[in-house]
Amino acid sequence: MQREESVKDGVLPIFNTIVFEIKKQRKKFYFFFLITILIVVLMGYILVLIPSNLLANTYIDFFSTGLGFISFITLFAACLFFSGII
Repeated sequence: MQREESVKDGVLPIFNTIVFEIKKQRKKFYFFFLITILIVVLMGYILVLIPSNLLANTYIDFFSTGLGFISFITLFAACLFFSGII
């Protein structure tokens, strides 16, 4: 029980910081969310419609490309939202 409390005490400030930054930079959050959805739609649907585009041969290649996109979006979001903390 004490370990659960220490984990909760460690995670709660991080969660509060994220909520505070999103409330503080609401316009950036909406813009970033819109751009992210747009990129996902373009990469997921538009690329399939182009016949000359080479798609991944296996599901593993497809998901590894998606994971690269998620790491890029995470880095971009961290720089965008939490640059004011420093």
